[in-house]
Amino acid sequence: MKRSLAIALVISATAGTAGAFDQSHLDRLELEKSCPRCDLSDARLNGRSLGAADLSWSDLTRSDLSRAELEGANLARATFEKADLTSAKLAGANLREAYMRKTILAGALLNGADLTLAIMGKAVLSGADLRAADLTNASLVDADLARANLNGARLAGTILTGAALCGADLRGTDVTREQLAATHGDKATRLPERLTRPASWRGC
Repeated sequence: MKRSLAIALVISATAGTAGAFDQSHLDRLELEKSCPRCDLSDARLNGRSLGAADLSWSDLTRSDLSRAELEGANLARATFEKADLTSAKLAGANLREAYMRKTILAGALLNGADLTLAIMGKAVLSGADLRAADLTNASLVDADLARANLNGARLAGTILTGAALCGADLRGTDVTREQLAATHGDKATRLPERLTRPASWRGC
């Protein structure tokens, strides 16, 4: 009985810290503006100035990075699952192969960002600035891109199945008819002149 109680107490004590960030990693980031391969899951970094920071391979699951300044940051292969990057500034950031499933990027500035091979299934990118971003071979399955500005973005091989494109601007992109056929859009969606709206579109 005593043994069972002791085990229960240990489980209870550790449950609250499960998935929490490593304080030493957070201290390192604040001091050096660099913390590759760090555990920053659930960290509150909203509004922080982290331009050009190196957070490659780091775990930022469920972290709050809303309004954070990350221009030119190295975020390659970092994990942002369910993180909040609302209105974050990520212009020119390296997000190659980043894992961003269900990440909130509403109103985020991602112009010129490298999102090659990024996993962004069910990500919220409504109103995001993705002008000239490189989304080559990225996965945006069921992503919300309503009113997003993708003018000049590279979409070669991008998986857009189920993506919402209502009101989005896709002028100047290399999106194909086949890619569009798997998405949702409306009359407000702007397309390259060479393409027409799919007959299957009925809004988002």
